[in-house]
Amino acid sequence: MCKYLLCLLLLPLLCGCGSSRQTAMRPVSNSEMHKNKTSARVVEANKGEWVLVAPNDSVVATVYVQAGSSRPDHFQSGMIRIVGEDGSVGFANEMGNIQIPPSFLFATPFSGSVAAVVPASERVDATDGGDAGTITGNERWGVIGKDGRYLRNPVFHRAWEEKVGTYVYTSPTSTFWIDEEGELHGF
Repeated sequence: MCKYLLCLLLLPLLCGCGSSRQTAMRPVSNSEMHKNKTSARVVEANKGEWVLVAPNDSVVATVYVQAGSSRPDHFQSGMIRIVGEDGSVGFANEMGNIQIPPSFLFATPFSGSVAAVVPASERVDATDGGDAGTITGNERWGVIGKDGRYLRNPVFHRAWEEKVGTYVYTSPTSTFWIDEEGELHGF
């Protein structure tokens, strides 16, 4: 009988079963918590029309589709471009919340924490000889943060620059470009 009791006492110690030893728990980071939550997703509603669907399966907004493409925008830096009924562009986050309501004529995807935008006031009126709402190349661009506030006011013109391999934004007093991490660089 003693041998039986001794085996019952030693068995948990040998295999680690029933151990009272505490294992250290590491804190969970915000990015890990976000990965554990259900995110919004992009779904094709009609041929060529894509919508953002929130985790609760409600349609949030129409997703931006680049002219001449049939593929929808995708999340970049935690944001996706959405389109309002009037064609204006805004942003929603990965949880399906509209972060910046559609209010821009055009916007680049977020790069890091910034995006270049053309304010709606630059909209071309169809009576001016162009298509309503089109980009003409003479627009004034600005830079916004994820809260929708301007970090650089919309006074810049945009042009492709071979030296840096991206668009640069110029005004009479400065020139800059945005790198992949969202940093502004100037020359």
